[in-house]
Amino acid sequence: MQQIAIRFAFLLELLYNKKTDYLAPSPNNFKRVENSFQMIVKILIF
Repeated sequence: MQQIAIRFAFLLELLYNKKTDYLAPSPNNFKRVENSFQMIVKILIF
């Protein structure tokens, strides 16, 4: 279950990075990705 959650979050992170690539990828974007990544993991594990 944890493995699936991590994989799922990783995929979303990749998609998000692709989307923001066209806009200038700034530290803010990466911070958002990190936050959403952690949120998804928390939701799916607990």
